[in-house]
Amino acid sequence: ASSSADIIDAFQKAKDLADKYNDAGTSAKVAVLMPKIYTGMAMTAFKANDLPGALANFDKVIALDPNNTSAYFNKAVIYKKQNAFDPLVQTLTKTIEIATKTSDTATIRKSKQMLSTEYMNLATAAYLKADFKGTITPLEEALKYDDKNAQAYYILADTRNKMKEYDAALEAVTKGLQ
Repeated sequence: ASSSADIIDAFQKAKDLADKYNDAGTSAKVAVLMPKIYTGMAMTAFKANDLPGALANFDKVIALDPNNTSAYFNKAVIYKKQNAFDPLVQTLTKTIEIATKTSDTATIRKSKQMLSTEYMNLATAAYLKADFKGTITPLEEALKYDDKNAQAYYILADTRNKMKEYDAALEAVTKGLQ
């Protein structure tokens, strides 16, 4: 059986020859197929729990197809699995940017939902420890991505109230009730 490396090598040779002989048709076919092959390899690595391998292959997809929102989103899923918060946020921000540019509304929605959930988790953890300052920032971030989150407004109102910031607490309650 031929390995992934052999297949990629064969495709690269095909592309080189196509370019050399100005065979735009073959060149275009290879350009479409290569990201699909790397995506397959990334998914295989992910299923085998080889997260660095999956990330490396998604990076290869992105190098060949810079507007591939699904490769970016899948990288974010891997960072979540690795508990790598900053790379997760950076990747989802980039995903939203590219999805906006390519009018990929489904990916925008998924990405915002994931960001909102991650920030809510941080906020809730801080809130449960009565770390009020640590609660506010992630809550405000969560609300940037989901401004209809009643639970976020409730926690925000309660936190502001405990910080004796009554006007801000009332404002959060009002928004939450809407």
